[in-house]
Amino acid sequence: MRKGLAPGVKEDKRKGVEPWKLRSKWISEDLEKQILEVGGFSTAQIYNRRGGLAERGLACLLEPGDKIVEVLTGRVKIQTREGAVQTFYNLDVEHDFLKKSAEDKTI
Repeated sequence: MRKGLAPGVKEDKRKGVEPWKLRSKWISEDLEKQILEVGGFSTAQIYNRRGGLAERGLACLLEPGDKIVEVLTGRVKIQTREGAVQTFYNLDVEHDFLKKSAEDKTI
């Protein structure tokens, strides 16, 4: 995981008008609406800034230069500024890869 601020960005310049959003991590209103409706995410899942990494929202994990390239039901695909594609999952939505089959339950 990348740490620190982007070169030339000071902490005070990152604060946005709304206290739960950081300027460098704003998500456009259209994209936010799409994430809420199509992705099934809650506002807390997008903007939560507290807790461990698994509890933090999508906006806290984005770095300057990252792009949200696709919003699907239960997940958001992000392209980093380095070109890697990462997926942020909504763990409140059931996913096929999280289901255990009857075969997996037997020992």
